[in-house]
Amino acid sequence: MFQFELHSLLQVVQALAGAVETSTAGVAAFLGGFDSFSFLWQRDIATEHAKFLASNPKLKVIIQRLSSLFFSTLIFLLPFLYLFVLLFTNFHYSLGRECSVMGTPLVPVEPCQEC
Repeated sequence: MFQFELHSLLQVVQALAGAVETSTAGVAAFLGGFDSFSFLWQRDIATEHAKFLASNPKLKVIIQRLSSLFFSTLIFLLPFLYLFVLLFTNFHYSLGRECSVMGTPLVPVEPCQEC
């Protein structure tokens, strides 16, 4: 009996270790996608600002730079937004499934009286 439990426990530990290794590799690959945006956190803000002001920029140039920064930041944040939506959708699905198993609706059947 004890030998069987130990063998089962070892299988679970090995499966868990494999899942952690796979997840670690996946996370490393995901984070590697941000390397092209490393200039956003590696450059010194004060130095970049001083260089920009020293060039005596015109309004058109300022708008172009702000637009470029906006889109760079948006592209940088899109994977996080995607991950958030994915996790929230999964959480909402799991919560709905658990509520239906317990016989409790996910949302109240009657509207709130205080609203």
